[in-house]
Amino acid sequence: MDQADSTNFTFKNINNALKDVLDWNGLGAELGISYVKIKEIEKNNQRQVAECRRDLIQHWMEKDVSSSWQKLCDALTNMGQPVLACRIRETYCSTYSGTQVTSPIMETKCDRDIILKVSLLKFNWESVGKRLLDDQSVEDINREGYTELDKRERMLLQWLQQKGSRATYRRLVEVLKEVKCKETAEAVTRLVMENGGGGIQPLPSQHPSTSPSSSPPQPRETQPTPHHSERSQPSIAAPQIPPTKTEFELKDVFDPIKTLAAEEWKELGKALCIADVESIPSKPGITKSDEAYLREVLRRWLKGPGPSIEDLIRALKDCYCEEAAKELERRFAIAETAIDK
Repeated sequence: MDQADSTNFTFKNINNALKDVLDWNGLGAELGISYVKIKEIEKNNQRQVAECRRDLIQHWMEKDVSSSWQKLCDALTNMGQPVLACRIRETYCSTYSGTQVTSPIMETKCDRDIILKVSLLKFNWESVGKRLLDDQSVEDINREGYTELDKRERMLLQWLQQKGSRATYRRLVEVLKEVKCKETAEAVTRLVMENGGGGIQPLPSQHPSTSPSSSPPQPRETQPTPHHSERSQPSIAAPQIPPTKTEFELKDVFDPIKTLAAEEWKELGKALCIADVESIPSKPGITKSDEAYLREVLRRWLKGPGPSIEDLIRALKDCYCEEAAKELERRFAIAETAIDK
C-alpha cells in the first residue's frame, strides 16, 4: 500500500466510505469473513445494518493483516458495486488520483469481463446503444422485455461481438460522454486502468491467418479451413483429424454437451448474444425438449459472425456449465489457460 494510502486507511474513513452499503454480510463474504462470524455479528447487533457493518469492518481490520483499500475495492466490485469502488479509490488512493485517459490501453479492444462489470453501472443503455449498434439491434433488445441490467449487458456484448477490434474502451467512453453520462465514463476509465485492460482477448476466428501469435490451427494439407457447417467436402483422411478451434460443425459442439448443458439452453443463448432466444420454444418444427432448444441455440450461433470454440467455452462457464466447458476443452484440445488468461 502507498504510504499516503496507509495513513488514511482508518476505521473512520472506511466506515464513512461504506455508509451506503446495506449488504454488509455480502461484503463480509467477499472480504473472506467466515459465515459463523457473520452470523455472530448479526446476532450481537440484532440485525441492525449500521452496527453490523461497523463490527464487520473492525473485525476485518483486526484479523486481516493484508487489509487495504485495494482489497476493499475489489470486494465491492465483485459484489456488484464498481461505482462505489471507483469513488473510494479516487478519494482515498493516491495511486489512482488524476487517472488519465490517454493510455494506450484505452485504444485496445474491450475485454468481455470488463464489459460485464461496466454493465453494472447505471446509464441510459438505449441512448448508448443507438450510437454503438444499429437501430434494429436496439429495438430487438428493447422488445424482449429484459430488466435494465440485462439490456445494458446484452447491448454491450452485441457491440463487442459485432464491432470486434473496433469496440475499444475509448469509443465506449466517448459515447458515454456524448449522452451526458460523464460520471459513468470516468468510472469506466478508472475500471479499465485498474484492471490493465483486462487482457482476455477472444482469439480471432474469421481471419486466423492474420494472427500468427495466437497459435492458429493447423490447416488441412489439400483444402482451406472453413469455420462453420457450410464447409466443403473433406478429403478421405479428414475424419481422422479432430476439429480445430475454428473448424467445426453443429454436431461437433452439440453432441459433447447436449446432456450436460441442455437445461441451461436459455442462459447459454443469452451469453452467446442470440437474438430472440426466448422465442425458440414457440418456433414451428422444434421438438419440445431442452436438447432441441440447445441445438437451435447452437445452430443460430454458428450462423453468426466468427463463432469460435473459445467463445462457446466462455459462455458455458458463465452459465455454470463447467462440465460441458471441460468436455469441449478436451475434445478440441484447448488448454484451460488459453480460455481464462
